Amino acid sequence: QRCNYRIKVTNTNQIPDRKQINPVTTVVAETYPFPPIDKCGNRVRYTSVQVEAIRSGLSPGLTLIVGPPGTGKTDVAVQIIANLYHSFPTQRTILVTHSNAALNDLFEKVMARGDIDERYLLRLGAGERD
Repeated sequence: QRCNYRIKVTNTNQIPDRKQINPVTTVVAETYPFPPIDKCGNRVRYTSVQVEAIRSGLSPGLTLIVGPPGTGKTDVAVQIIANLYHSFPTQRTILVTHSNAALNDLFEKVMARGDIDERYLLRLGAGERD
């Protein structure tokens, strides 16, 4: 049976009245039944391997997403980008792709999601789209 997951990221620095010497970031993957697809802001259903990749992408350090075509690499990257953007608004994230076409696809999906303001995105490279 396939499990469905929701990703929740909590940065204890952003929780009022929570004082700790060492701030902790908690990533929780919970199983739950998906709401009807028309009410769901994120229309992608992730496999357990993709959820693990998303969790890895939210950890400090470098994250590489590799795999054969059609395995959901771009969808996983877009989810990581959205989680980082909303969970750590003062931090910057750099994305590097192997081709301009891959970067174009990534930006199209980020923009289609609609929850990241375009003024916070900067695309560098040849062959960029208007």
